[in-house]
Amino acid sequence: MEAVLAAWLASMTMAAVGLPFTFGLFRRLPDGGAGLAFSLGSLAVSLLYFLLRVASVLPPGRGGYLLAGALAAAGAAAAARRLRWRRGDAKRVAGGAVIAGCVFTGAFLAYIAFRSYNAEISGTEQPMDLLFLNASMTSPEYPPRDPWLAGEPVSYYYFGYVQAALLSSLANVPAWSGYNLALSFTFAATASAVVSVSWAVARWALTGPSRRFAPLAPAAALILVLFVGSLSAVFEWSAAHERYSEPLYRAFGVDYLLPCSPGQTESCYAGPSPRTREWYPTEYWFWWRGSRVIPDTITEFPFFSFLLGDLHPHLMALPMSTLAVAAGAAVWRGRGVLSWRTAWRRPWVHSRVRGHIRRARLPERLGRHHVLRIARGGRLREELANAPSARGAGGRNWVARPCRGRGRGSVRPMVADL
Repeated sequence: MEAVLAAWLASMTMAAVGLPFTFGLFRRLPDGGAGLAFSLGSLAVSLLYFLLRVASVLPPGRGGYLLAGALAAAGAAAAARRLRWRRGDAKRVAGGAVIAGCVFTGAFLAYIAFRSYNAEISGTEQPMDLLFLNASMTSPEYPPRDPWLAGEPVSYYYFGYVQAALLSSLANVPAWSGYNLALSFTFAATASAVVSVSWAVARWALTGPSRRFAPLAPAAALILVLFVGSLSAVFEWSAAHERYSEPLYRAFGVDYLLPCSPGQTESCYAGPSPRTREWYPTEYWFWWRGSRVIPDTITEFPFFSFLLGDLHPHLMALPMSTLAVAAGAAVWRGRGVLSWRTAWRRPWVHSRVRGHIRRARLPERLGRHHVLRIARGGRLREELANAPSARGAGGRNWVARPCRGRGRGSVRPMVADL
């Protein structure tokens, strides 16, 4: 229980570090970006630690992580002093922070409780994940040493393990305990970020009386992102109760759920009958098939990965994915018309209002498109396969935003740049 409390306090500390940055970059979101503070805080401290370790500035071990956290906190305090607060901003951000904290805490404790029923790190590729986490925590130099091939750096997407090592080091827990805590942090940080982004999109999309349905968007988004998998679950449930249509199952390529015909031994069900005496399927590891619905292809989804418990890069990239989506939404929702020429010649100036260049404030001065780049870089270090979707999230909004305004004046800068 002490480890859980320590990890929760470490998570809240990272969120406090990230909050000034999220408000400066996502002030257009209804909660001021408070729900993204966990993701951005973890990214900021981990990236600072990684860069300073590569430069041989920070010492290895917990001391280096604590120093990186202190430097990031100092930067956050400096950014907070430079922020320009408008009337009502403090109340809006405080409310968003309370909601984000409640969502994170509820999701964090819920996954901890779920994981406690199967907390061992022994199956599938979990020992490998634990090795990379331990290497990120204890390696005397950076990039981390490869635990498989002595004398060589890690040849894998290891930035997610650096973030997991940050949580473990701040909480002062060993790698074997930090493994499950990192899974819980990923689940909870994703939930908090999804609520923030979905609430913002619903508020922007709905107008008039229909806006009263906006609170349904975060609930739907949480279910869709964290709990819904492939349609194979419907076929699994139906087949478990022996209610199926052979032509339909064959058309969808799930005929392996059909009972074996006489003489057939492969790609069919040959187990006992009835398959289940409960309302849900009870076949051992039946849910594994949901991640292999396309032949010779792995089609994992978040619910499967959290159920399995592998601390894989594609799972740890979920908070960065949501952060990239939020940055793209902020680019789209930002004021003024983006100018391609200005973005190329003056990358620290990110918009033009009525023909006049508007210089961004700090920390806005980084520009939301640069946050997109950082988030993409974090995802690239966590999982290469996920990086193109982050680039698309930013590119679409960069192209579409100049068309948001009304009248010819809104599209003129884009046309001139093209």
